[in-house]
Amino acid sequence: MPSLRRLKRVLRDHRRFLILCHPNADPDAVCSAIVLRNLIRRLRRGAEVEMAAPEGLSSISKGIAAKFGQEFSEKPDLSGAESFFALDLSSLSQLGAWGEAILGSRRPLILMDHHAPDAQTKGGAYMAIIDESATSTCEIVYRVMRGLGAKPSRRDLELLFIGIAHETRSFSIATREAFLIASEAVRAGSKPFELFQLIRPQMDRSERIARLKGSQRMELRTHGDWIIAISRVDSFQASVARALINLGADLAIVGGGEGEARVSLRSTDAFSRETGIHLGRDVAQPIGRAFNGIGGGHSTAAGISSPGPPAELTNACYEAISALLRRSAEGAARGAG
Repeated sequence: MPSLRRLKRVLRDHRRFLILCHPNADPDAVCSAIVLRNLIRRLRRGAEVEMAAPEGLSSISKGIAAKFGQEFSEKPDLSGAESFFALDLSSLSQLGAWGEAILGSRRPLILMDHHAPDAQTKGGAYMAIIDESATSTCEIVYRVMRGLGAKPSRRDLELLFIGIAHETRSFSIATREAFLIASEAVRAGSKPFELFQLIRPQMDRSERIARLKGSQRMELRTHGDWIIAISRVDSFQASVARALINLGADLAIVGGGEGEARVSLRSTDAFSRETGIHLGRDVAQPIGRAFNGIGGGHSTAAGISSPGPPAELTNACYEAISALLRRSAEGAARGAG
């Protein structure tokens, strides 16, 4: 954890804060934001803290926000904020015009994330608290809270539990720190069964149909021992990509969209570990830039939004991953020789 002196200075000198999440904010972003808002209000008497996400919250996140009585704006007061916090956000370009306004304001911007930020975003930040080894942004917010000498309330711990559980696929890829936070929530009286229900809603009919269509349209390719599934749907690309992984693919590339092209990339942990390919850094970010769009994400889950045609974007992802796989295989062969 880096020194928090600069953060303490921001909290001391300012009163109006704006916490920003990525578009269609997921539970990790939303839960992190709510806990951070609670922390700021505790440490800075009279603080005004607004939370916002362009395009609103994901369907799961809406239920969480409602459960905890929290609101996120889609039209925040950018001019009134004295400093900004960006959570679970690897690039300010994800915020569109908001990002440009924040960089142009020259007011302090604090990043908290477990993704690697792009150069422009990190360069424009007053402070960046980044740890790619963390499995969620909630873990980083927890560290900040403890680093500032604050003790999380039971509601804070429940929110952290929810955000971590969703981000780590029900703790299947969680770190030791994530389990310790979950354990602290349970000791405080939280009931895991009830919290898990908030991140396991039933899929609506349209999402189930999208998954079935994605499976029907799936094209299978192999690269060495790896099985790659490629498909297209107009909506729910991320859900379809997850479904293809559950069906047995090592890597899924699902493109589509009307008006704006979107691609979701998912891989198994084994694919990421054995190939060394980071889908967010190695694929989504560079291809997003190449197609005048935005891209980013994790090692095993990433996404791209671009004005480019979906088919071209999907093909570019496959070609980039194929080149990385060839490079990985050549490196392994040289090492064996």
